[in-house]
Amino acid sequence: MNKNRLGVALAAVLGVAAAAQGQYVTISILNTTPEWGDFTVEPDAMSYEVGTEITLTAIPAEGYELVRWEGDFVSYSDTLTFKVRDVLNISVSFAPLTPCELTLIVEPSGAGAIFVDPPAADYYPGDVVTLYALAGPGQAFRQWGGDITENVSSNGLTVTIEDDMDILAIFDAAQQILPASGTRATRGACGAIGLLPLAILACGLLVWRRLR
Repeated sequence: MNKNRLGVALAAVLGVAAAAQGQYVTISILNTTPEWGDFTVEPDAMSYEVGTEITLTAIPAEGYELVRWEGDFVSYSDTLTFKVRDVLNISVSFAPLTPCELTLIVEPSGAGAIFVDPPAADYYPGDVVTLYALAGPGQAFRQWGGDITENVSSNGLTVTIEDDMDILAIFDAAQQILPASGTRATRGACGAIGLLPLAILACGLLVWRRLR
């Protein structure tokens, strides 16, 4: 590029920069589902100087979530930050939360039961629940499994639901331990029962002697 062309190009760039300084533009933001959520603009103004940094924050109503920002920017994050360069048109939309599927599995089947606190028909991302494993007759709770990847053997498991989850409660056959003195205790009891008639007979003889 010769010096003349370089000078023309540099002048053009400097001219655009000079024109941009002090230039103000507007931003159009449309909420397509206002009954399901709102948004904030920081800083909030009627127009913005070129180069100003803007932050839009989506605020879904309870039971709803952000679908996306779209238009001159596309984002699925609740917070959208950008610098103003020109007139902008942006829209935001919300939708009802999709419930997460919480599948509770007892392994082996029929070995026990799982109880959830709090109980609910549907669970949504961010919900916190506590799971309790109840062993059936002859069974003992061993540990949690499935989407619980850590080796957790304590009962009363607290879980934050973020997505569909499969959780297992794993049980084993309970070990039956007999007391070491069980046989002697049985004999002792039998011996006591055997002596009972002799005691009655002795008391009867004592009464008979006093009456004579």
